[in-house]
Amino acid sequence: MYSAVHGAIGVSIVVATYALTGNETIAMAFGGVLAFLSHDPTDRLGEKGLGKDSWKYELPTFVIAMLGGLFTGHFWMFWIGFTAANLMDIWDKKMYLSIIFPSKFKSSHDFPCHRRKSDVQFTLKQTRRSKS
Repeated sequence: MYSAVHGAIGVSIVVATYALTGNETIAMAFGGVLAFLSHDPTDRLGEKGLGKDSWKYELPTFVIAMLGGLFTGHFWMFWIGFTAANLMDIWDKKMYLSIIFPSKFKSSHDFPCHRRKSDVQFTLKQTRRSKS
C-alpha cells in the first residue's frame, strides 16, 4: 500500500487517541504504536502500481497532512502518526532509497507484511480515480 494510505490511517489513529485521552503525550506514544501496528493489516490491501505518477498522489498527501498538523497546532502528532504508520516500509525499503536506486539499495523483508501477497488486489482504476 502506498505511504499516503498508511499515513492517513496513522494520523487518524493518533488524532483519535488524542480525542479519546485528551493527552498529547499518550496520543503520540500509544497512538504511534497503534499506527505502526496498522501497517501490517493495511498491507493486506494491495494496490496497482502507479509507476512514475505515484509522486502525484504521495507528495500532496504528505504535504496536506503536515500542513494539517501545523494549522491545528499538533504538528508532532501528525508527524508521528504518518511516520509510525510508514515505519515498516521506511525500514524495509532503506528509507525509500531502494525505490529510487533499486540496483544499489536492495529492499529487505524483515516484516511479515512484506513477505506475503495481499489478500485483496485493487486494479489501477480502483487505485486512482478514473480520468473519465
